[in-house]
Amino acid sequence: MRTVRADDGSRYLLRKRASDAWLVADPVTGEERYIDPDRLELQAETAPLETIGTTVSADTGADIGVQDDRALGLLVVLARTEPIAAIDLIECTELCESDLNGLLTELRVGGLVASTSDPVLGYELTPRARSKLPTAGSME
Repeated sequence: MRTVRADDGSRYLLRKRASDAWLVADPVTGEERYIDPDRLELQAETAPLETIGTTVSADTGADIGVQDDRALGLLVVLARTEPIAAIDLIECTELCESDLNGLLTELRVGGLVASTSDPVLGYELTPRARSKLPTAGSME
């Protein structure tokens, strides 16, 4: 995923590129649609997890003790796809293994994420985090 900005100012997550249209997803709802690439601009300075994290209200972030947009974005990804295999999480977040491991460790210490081995090694939200986060849309 990469963040793109449409000519109307809307931000999306780029899912797939083609010459005639790009498949993008709304970071709030997960709704996908095709948009002409001439109307989109890649936003290299904005990581996809940060884009997703900005969809979480400041009150929710404060309530669960997470103020970082990247961490909030990872929690939303987990809320939409859990449980998720570790290898799939690396692919859908585009974080390197070290950065992802560090972020997951912080969230595990905070009681928001738990590891799982059913059906494969991966991660899921704890009940506390699950009750607070939006699950609309899909990141698959």
